[in-house]
Amino acid sequence: MQNTDWLSKAACKGKTSLFFLVEKETARDRRAREEQAKKLCETCPVKMPCKQMGRDNKEQGVWGGENEEERYLAGYLNGASFARRRKWERRLGAPANASKTKSTSR
Repeated sequence: MQNTDWLSKAACKGKTSLFFLVEKETARDRRAREEQAKKLCETCPVKMPCKQMGRDNKEQGVWGGENEEERYLAGYLNGASFARRRKWERRLGAPANASKTKSTSR
């Protein structure tokens, strides 16, 4: 079980609407929302444990300044659908080994 004591120190506390998908959100609106979320992450004292939690738990939304696409490209979202992975690879120019999952074992 992960230690989550750091959550009370998160800069995003009470601002979750910036970090998660909004119903019927356009791609443009999503990029703008995620940009705002990532700016807040840059000032956060607990960015690294947050990023690791997003990676370890295959979270959706922005965690520690990373969205799902960026976690996938870092090798952490093996549960993403094939169509979604291909879309991300085309859009973001994923390296050939991006489809390999990183081990999160300790």
